[in-house]
Amino acid sequence: MPRFTTSLAARPLRLTARIGIAVAAVALTAGLAGCGQSSTEHVVTIDGLKFAPAELEIAAGDTVVWNMESTGMAHDVVSDDELFASDLMTEGEFRYTFTDPGEFGYHCTPHPQMTGNITVTAP
Repeated sequence: MPRFTTSLAARPLRLTARIGIAVAAVALTAGLAGCGQSSTEHVVTIDGLKFAPAELEIAAGDTVVWNMESTGMAHDVVSDDELFASDLMTEGEFRYTFTDPGEFGYHCTPHPQMTGNITVTAP
């Protein structure tokens, strides 16, 4: 008989815990859905002596991935306003997430004719 009483007494606590977890999950889901921010990746290819595309428009919170094609030449990606800078590399990728709206020019240090621009809009 005490086992039955313990089981009945524990049920409201387990039910309360389950309801609490469910409410928290719904609140978290609603909060994430309400913020409207989802990150998107955009790829810029470094091929030869150019960035492709050289002009890109993205939303704040998005990430740009500069992908180095095997060109045999070393390149870097350096923002004109010193916001970001990659290492000098011959292969691989560099990524940067833009958090604020604005215009962000960039270039390749060894090849100053290589330039690009990222326009970041409010989310």
